[in-house]
Amino acid sequence: MHKGVTVSTTSSNPCEPQKVLAVDFEFSGHHPAYIENIANVWSQSNLNHHIEFLLCNRFRELHGNTVNNIERLSDPKVSLRFISEDEERLLANPKSKYWNAWKLFCKYATERKANHGLVMFLDMFQLSIWLGQKSPIPFSGIYFRPTFHYELYQGFRPSLRERLVGWRKAFLLQRVLKKPQLSNLLSVDGTAVPYIRENFSTSARVAHFPDSFSRQSPSDQQANELRDTLGIEPGRMVFCLIGVLDNRKGPMQLLNAIRHLPDDVAEKTCILLAGRISDGLRDQVVDAVLKVKSYSKAQVVLHDQYIPPSQILTYYKISDVMLTTYQFHKGSSSALIHAAHENKPVLSSNYGWLGHMVRTYSLGIDIDSSDSVAIANGITRFAHSDPSKLLNQSHASDLLRENSQEKLAMELTRLVSPTPFVTAPLDEIEIIASAS
Repeated sequence: MHKGVTVSTTSSNPCEPQKVLAVDFEFSGHHPAYIENIANVWSQSNLNHHIEFLLCNRFRELHGNTVNNIERLSDPKVSLRFISEDEERLLANPKSKYWNAWKLFCKYATERKANHGLVMFLDMFQLSIWLGQKSPIPFSGIYFRPTFHYELYQGFRPSLRERLVGWRKAFLLQRVLKKPQLSNLLSVDGTAVPYIRENFSTSARVAHFPDSFSRQSPSDQQANELRDTLGIEPGRMVFCLIGVLDNRKGPMQLLNAIRHLPDDVAEKTCILLAGRISDGLRDQVVDAVLKVKSYSKAQVVLHDQYIPPSQILTYYKISDVMLTTYQFHKGSSSALIHAAHENKPVLSSNYGWLGHMVRTYSLGIDIDSSDSVAIANGITRFAHSDPSKLLNQSHASDLLRENSQEKLAMELTRLVSPTPFVTAPLDEIEIIASAS
């Protein structure tokens, strides 16, 4: 089989409705938003096929709004199924979680008479797919965190550990790609697609999976109400870090940067931390926020709550600069796509995909986000300029087009299409694959 040439195996009668079983046993981070958005796009498309999401009960407990929104679609083509409490206990041990998760997928694929599977977080399932039981149906997987191609990025200097991690990821992925049941490998990091096609042998179709979301911009009234609710002081430039606030997002490095801000910058700066703080970091973050008042004129607003997908864009709208100052973040981040949609520049880590995309699309400033002084210098640079001039809106529009709802609908259609697909030429993703 030639590298990069693939044929879909989901085949059957072209007129017969297909059933896709989409499995995801995570319940934090991007997962609720992804599930809800795929459900919406599926419902709004002209697909005459059914998608059923196989989820854990913890998801239902934590994300009742997401569950209700999907159920309110009242679309027989979209449904939710939750595993039993006994099955959920099989996922409690982290060491065996995805071994058992794969078994559950295989069990439900048979019981639910699915024609195709969608593994929504392939990264964690890879070992089980390689060494576990054979899938009873063809399946596709959404792949989030490739790093083996990072040496293509400008200025990337991997440590020995990073080289070993990249080698391990490549080793595992190659084993998964050899599985004949795998129809589509869908990489959220589009820059990895040409690398995988060129360097891995597979009969699967390898393609970019759009990192998309509902494009309904919030109103000015919604934005003003949120500013008032959060208590953002007038005249301040808002720098927003949004999402699950854990060590990976780097809230402490950001808060430590406030000490290095000049007084004239601090007095017109608001640092907005919006999102649920991880339990192990909460005391440390809260303490640091309280101490800021004793040494800085900067305002820090901490909103320690989960931000539902429907409210995310309002936080972008009220912000002047979005922060992706993550700590050696692996894989893609929808934060850049959201920022491009709202025409907001970013102050970003220069590491991996994040740094590469910020440089390629001229989305803002990229810095060494492990260095609090570098973060402070980035904030200062924004404060001394017009932030909007540090974003290239034309390039941002290119990024949005590559991650549109229409592109997502096309990829979802291909999951259930009975027509064989030959992989598109590499030049179709030339923009996102640029490794300048």
